[in-house]
Amino acid sequence: MKKFILWIGMLLFLGITVSGTLAMNLKKMDIHYHKVNVKVTDVEVIMPKDTTDTLKYIIKVQHNGEEKELQNVKMGFSYRAGKWVEVYEADGQLYEDEDGVRTDSILATYYFASLGVNLVLIFLLVYGIVAYRRGRW
Repeated sequence: MKKFILWIGMLLFLGITVSGTLAMNLKKMDIHYHKVNVKVTDVEVIMPKDTTDTLKYIIKVQHNGEEKELQNVKMGFSYRAGKWVEVYEADGQLYEDEDGVRTDSILATYYFASLGVNLVLIFLLVYGIVAYRRGRW
């Protein structure tokens, strides 16, 4: 049992180190985008089903003659149909801000996955310590 707790603790330390490294690299990462001006064609507000949800905005814009959905919308209340706005284009997608481009990268996917693994390891470590103290293991 002590070996289990020790191994989980070491894996958790390693996981936290990896997550920290990924977070630092995510902030420093060079992102490739260019700013474009687009016209807002439609603003849709999705009301929450219960009081714990927040409003969701679906913003559609016209870019190069085709209608696209704006990704990673945080401030949807500021968009009005017919208004011209400056957005960020990367890999064929349109984003509200630089953070949207950054969080849609593969590095961000690895970072969020590492956070999930760390959470599982924390639960396993707590379970192992509690089971060891109760003499069940």
